[in-house]
Amino acid sequence: TEGVISAARLDFVAQIDSLDLDIFSPFTPDIDSLGGVLFGSVSLSGTAADPVIDGRIEASGVMVKHSMIDQPFTDGRMVASFTRDEAVIDTMSIHIEEGEIGGNGRLAFDSSGITDIDMRLRSGPLEFTVLENTEVRIDGLSLEYRPDGEYFLLTGAVDFGETRYKEDFELTAVLPWTQEVQQVETELPVFLARTRMDIRLTGSDSLWIDNNLAHLRVDAELQIGGFLTRPQLGGRLSTEEGYVLYLDRKFEVTEGVAFFTDPVQINPDVTLAAESEVTSYEEAEPTHYQITLTVTGRLQSPTVELTSDPPLSRADIVSVLTLG
Repeated sequence: TEGVISAARLDFVAQIDSLDLDIFSPFTPDIDSLGGVLFGSVSLSGTAADPVIDGRIEASGVMVKHSMIDQPFTDGRMVASFTRDEAVIDTMSIHIEEGEIGGNGRLAFDSSGITDIDMRLRSGPLEFTVLENTEVRIDGLSLEYRPDGEYFLLTGAVDFGETRYKEDFELTAVLPWTQEVQQVETELPVFLARTRMDIRLTGSDSLWIDNNLAHLRVDAELQIGGFLTRPQLGGRLSTEEGYVLYLDRKFEVTEGVAFFTDPVQINPDVTLAAESEVTSYEEAEPTHYQITLTVTGRLQSPTVELTSDPPLSRADIVSVLTLG
């Protein structure tokens, strides 16, 4: 490594024979561990106001362990070349378990930062666990990051395979999800602040909620929109198979749908109907009741109703459900 770096002149050459990527760990607080080797040669010329970058770098044996994902990404490789004000990523790939994520593309930049971007990212089947309680399978992923008029656009689709959410929680734990989506306060690079999103999330009857409150098969048709600084969730979740638990009774779901229409809150409009058969032995002869549970309204403040056939008051329905 040799050369001159000053405001008036740049004349610098870096020959990297073997640089351990772990050196960057202090700058990646959400990464539990980082590994791999970087090598190549890069020259920097011109001025601080108009820098010129040329060269080529490669990274191999890349390993990344994110704090939210139980399995590490491994066997990563990247090859990038620099020509004046452009970087071309010829190869980018990394593995998680048996799956592989790959991509390529180009970036244009000047002294102010990234000015243009055209990137693609794709994968086949991926399987991993998030925070020990969500088993995720992705059948396919396809994303593009490209210019869109005066903005940049991150667009594409993620198709989920059988995915299970298994964390037990109290109903009150749902309420924080319904709070207003806060705008990102950290100042982002200009190109990120100008990035809009249009990402479809699909999962045809392959998502499961499997915990202390429910065992449901869910169909997802969701879309992430808005800006990176203020994302918006739209679309719907629906279910017609499974059960929910209420007052320690199993209610078989006959209808369930949640529409995400609020641009500033994750507070869907919910409709849920479920039924349970209960037998009461208070009289000489047993009485069979069909109890219907309905939940309607916004998730933040839903309306919960109980009805029965033969008809009972709500207090008596609760008594039948709890005492039989």
